[in-house]
Amino acid sequence: MRSVKVIREVIVAAGPAKSPQLLQVSGVGPQGLSEAIGVIPVANIPVGENLQDHASIRLTYDRKYCQSKPEFPMVSRKTH
Repeated sequence: MRSVKVIREVIVAAGPAKSPQLLQVSGVGPQGLSEAIGVIPVANIPVGENLQDHASIRLTYDRKYCQSKPEFPMVSRKTH
């Protein structure tokens, strides 16, 4: 494990799902969680309790079954 000492603020970011986890393992988050994983609590705040806002949905489709017309019709390239 590494330790880093800083004089000023540090911005911690690891994306919408991993930033709360990174904060929690650093002691920032619910005190009970910090104590349960053996981390000294630094700030008892509700970190990571609202992750349902970060859901993602993957949409796929097959063009041969698409019933709508394209917004821009294909341009034929004829040589005169």
